[in-house]
Amino acid sequence: MRLKTGQRIYVEVKPSSKLANVELKTKLRNIDTYWKQHGCYFIVITDEELNQPARQSNLSFLRSYLSHPCSVDLIEQSRSWLSRRQAVTFLDLAEFTGSLSCAYSLLAQENIQFMTYEIPHF
Repeated sequence: MRLKTGQRIYVEVKPSSKLANVELKTKLRNIDTYWKQHGCYFIVITDEELNQPARQSNLSFLRSYLSHPCSVDLIEQSRSWLSRRQAVTFLDLAEFTGSLSCAYSLLAQENIQFMTYEIPHF
């Protein structure tokens, strides 16, 4: 996958039960080393991580905000604002951006990263 920043991330999806296999772990570590040497990230996602109702609900909800425009200024200001804070709630972000729509759009378009397990629906 290629992010808007140009960063490449290679994603492997594996059943969590297979990650106990020593040979597979070694193979995945070697793949990770290879991609790091080429300036890329490599991640493994398990079936357990994919099968999370809250995450699926959040992704479905955010899909409608993919087309909401975000200005370059808003993106840069939001990134700067988030980088200066250690604990921020989603409501703090919405207040900073001036609306829930702007905050949701920043998330949906991957302009910012925000660690939360459920997106509040108002």
